[in-house]
Amino acid sequence: MPDLRGFRLDWFRLQSYTSVARPNMNLMEMDKFAKFMNNNYFHSELIDNLSGLIEYTSNLSLFCWYQDIFQKSFMDAVKSRSRFCVSLVSICSHFSNERHELCPEEFQILKKFSIEPAKKFLSEMANEAKRLMVLLYNQHASQSDKLLPFMAARKTDHETPKKKKHRRKEQRLTSPDRNEPGAESHRRDRTEVTEVDRIDGAIQVSFCIECISKKSI
Repeated sequence: MPDLRGFRLDWFRLQSYTSVARPNMNLMEMDKFAKFMNNNYFHSELIDNLSGLIEYTSNLSLFCWYQDIFQKSFMDAVKSRSRFCVSLVSICSHFSNERHELCPEEFQILKKFSIEPAKKFLSEMANEAKRLMVLLYNQHASQSDKLLPFMAARKTDHETPKKKKHRRKEQRLTSPDRNEPGAESHRRDRTEVTEVDRIDGAIQVSFCIECISKKSI
């Protein structure tokens, strides 16, 4: 396999030589040449340094120095109930790649930057899951209570035969009352979902993903 590091080093040297105050050659005025050389640089990486290029592009340790943006991205994922929240927690393990062998004292700083956000994110995910489970429990308990006998008796207790007849006629023309048992299952089309449907679906999908031992991309 050819070693093209010399070619890439020459391109860096050319850029440094043209970065002086009065260069003989101005790269800013030769944008086509600069784009051509950058493309060649990238293609040379594909030839002799593919593993290093993959590691470079997949390394997200840069978020270590942008904690505010990183935490905002996580909170947005939690609010949207994205199933990729845990991937943001995994990014914290990339922060150790920012350590340089000539600066061993940075290890403690990077350790703090990686452990503290991970703990905070996991705690936030647990609190959000707890809140969703409580919300689901309350909704299902409320739906179960509607099937109790005294609920039906309470609804028909104060109705006269005239009112009952009039109510049945209205029900034929309008959508069912949302307080009626089973009304939560009524849909005008397949795209209409309730908040409980979204929460229940998100929890079930996340559970299925966690149960799969082998993930293929």
